[in-house]
Amino acid sequence: MTTTTPSASASESTRNAETVASYTPRTAVVLAVAAFFVVFFMPIALFAHTTIRPIAYAVQDRLGMTKTNSWQYRQQASATPERTSHDEGGLSQQADLPTAENALESTAEESPGEDTVQDTEWDTTATTATTVTTKSTTAAATTTKALAPTATLRETLDAHAAPDAEIVVTWVNAAYLDFAENFVKLLAASGHAAVFVASMDDEASAALVRLGIPTFKMPLADRIQQSGSDLGWGSPRFHLMGRAKAALLREILSAGRTVWFCDVDVAFLRSPDDWLKEQTDEVKNADVLASSDHLRSSTEEGDEGLEWNFEAAAPMNIGMMRFRPTDGATKFVDAWISAIEGDANYWDQNAFNDLVRVGVDMKYRPKVPSQPRVFRGHGGQIGVGILPVSVFANGHTFFVSRLHEMHKVKPVAAHATFQYCGTEGKRHRFREAKLWRVDPQEYYDRPGGFLSLNLNVDKAAAEAAATTYNGKLATVKPHFDVVHAQLRQIRDAMTIAVALGRSLVVPQLLCPLDRVWFAHTGVFPGSALKLPFACPLDHVLEVDVLQRESLPMDHFGPPISIRESSFLESARMKPHWVTRTEVTICDESDSDCVGDDNTKASVRVPANLTDEGWRRVQRESFQDVRVVHLRDVPPLTSFAGFEDSVASNRFRERLKMSGGPWGQIVRNQGAGHIWYDLYHDTAPFTDRFGRAREGPWEPRPGDA
Repeated sequence: MTTTTPSASASESTRNAETVASYTPRTAVVLAVAAFFVVFFMPIALFAHTTIRPIAYAVQDRLGMTKTNSWQYRQQASATPERTSHDEGGLSQQADLPTAENALESTAEESPGEDTVQDTEWDTTATTATTVTTKSTTAAATTTKALAPTATLRETLDAHAAPDAEIVVTWVNAAYLDFAENFVKLLAASGHAAVFVASMDDEASAALVRLGIPTFKMPLADRIQQSGSDLGWGSPRFHLMGRAKAALLREILSAGRTVWFCDVDVAFLRSPDDWLKEQTDEVKNADVLASSDHLRSSTEEGDEGLEWNFEAAAPMNIGMMRFRPTDGATKFVDAWISAIEGDANYWDQNAFNDLVRVGVDMKYRPKVPSQPRVFRGHGGQIGVGILPVSVFANGHTFFVSRLHEMHKVKPVAAHATFQYCGTEGKRHRFREAKLWRVDPQEYYDRPGGFLSLNLNVDKAAAEAAATTYNGKLATVKPHFDVVHAQLRQIRDAMTIAVALGRSLVVPQLLCPLDRVWFAHTGVFPGSALKLPFACPLDHVLEVDVLQRESLPMDHFGPPISIRESSFLESARMKPHWVTRTEVTICDESDSDCVGDDNTKASVRVPANLTDEGWRRVQRESFQDVRVVHLRDVPPLTSFAGFEDSVASNRFRERLKMSGGPWGQIVRNQGAGHIWYDLYHDTAPFTDRFGRAREGPWEPRPGDA
């Protein structure tokens, strides 16, 4: 507010009086004419502004014209005051924050660069290339206010990324903070420092600031916010997050940034810049690049270029995308926002695919090397490319078929899709692939130590079972026989681990057939998978159930601690290998079974010991040893059971619920799944569905 002195006010009054006195009759005429125009034409102008203009913009919206020119958007934008950094929930010290790469240097000792890759739920809803009618609804007013770029977002981007840098952005709530930290650490290790994480709740914001990760508040965060909770797929909050993602993308494009826009359950093996610099100008200049749920490469071996659009026809997956801030890309995102705002249940990924495919000829035709792989999408308004599924891999092409190995290419990123055990299953997948860098040292220094085992697998039987199944119930049993033989060894080793207070390192399984959540013929339809294959643990076991703390203890007992198959290969475990004991389970009738030749490095243990018997051997032979390794787990003799019947029953109940579903048979011989059974060799037995079994296990479909 401006203050004036008394003398200043007096002078101003004098000048005003002189100005009035200087008016001439001509001035009076001019003023009169002006007043007439104001009185006569103002109502007409007001009518045009308040009535005709909204109708015109409504027609624009209905015709799919740009959202940023719509009446509703302009009304909302003009009514929303400019937000401060505090109001936006962004960082107050953005300019002082380090880059993602530097911020994580302080934790480098926790995750040395020893782990190199050696070698998650998917919606099968088909999408069709149809024109999407955009709708202007009241929902738009609750979301479009976040579309204009905010100072907080722009300042954060400018403070931590050069103007021409391609940034990588993800988003997270408190339930996925470890995923966000892993996301940033992997990118930092690849040399890509321009990484940002949008926060969806206050707890996530505070944690990201503590970690030194550049962050800003997610649009609509106040409506999504529910700290520490998982966003259930298909729930109202899940769909709201989809709208928030699109709004965030719109803000980033408005800030003039080229962005790799990725889900937080993506793990990077190298910088996307490394891949992009080897691509043609056609690819670099595409408006939109997106990953795909396609399950085989449409290109030749060694080709890291884009997929052929008409051949890689599976839905594009919006978990990994690159957008350039072009007029076409911006208008596409506006149309995307308008489409999902018009229907609260419209999945953002389906909307993306529907809009991209408008006007696209999907008819198959022979590939021509000179033919461009960037196609014109969204009615010809944008250049679109499908990222190679062997390089920007989905959960099946990376973790299951290992398409990058078959195709002889170097993967850039793996998305934890096509998996079966929720969030815990995603973590386990990344750990198995050595792509999880955020476990605390306590994960490796666990009190009580670890138990590992050699898994005896009949590879010839696995090869035979891979060719036996033809969609009929009787022909799937060889597959289960092979997997169940491995599960029996894991079950017995797990009982010994529980008895000894150790965590079981679950070995790599070999599966004759793939796992699918619907009827199938042994491999996921369209997959390049070669059978049999090294299968992720969540293909067979419910890893989340094994470790779930929320199950009633009085019925299921305590959670069972497990570690991934690659656990002992970590450099963070190497110090523990100096105290490793090899255990051989032997027959007491063997004169060499029990003697005085046991050493700390090698111990022979009589078969058929109870839990107390195993604890006695541990106290006498390897109490302080960090890693105990079972050379063999003989059938029916490795463990005689728990002496406490209550503990035994609780353990059995948890394992009973830990076998996963394999899928459904094809030939209409009963609806529902066939489930793996960790007690397949036990009779009489009552399974997880309360079905009594008196004789040998047989595949029985019909259960959910």
